[in-house]
Amino acid sequence: MKSKTIENYILYEDGSIWASPKQRKLGQGRIYNAPGKWLRTRVVNGYKQVCLSLSTGRKEYKIHRLLATAFIL
Repeated sequence: MKSKTIENYILYEDGSIWASPKQRKLGQGRIYNAPGKWLRTRVVNGYKQVCLSLSTGRKEYKIHRLLATAFIL
């Protein structure tokens, strides 16, 4: 199965998205290792959407547009 990487996310050609593991800093110098996970999609007006936190901020993206920009263009 083909895949493309978008910052901390891996997009697969079937539309599933994996969020890579992250490290988060907590108070007093503690570090929390957040595990990776499959993102859940929601359907809005008949289109599947997912919320991604990229360097530009947090935003809702339509899955079919992500697939088109990653695998067609």
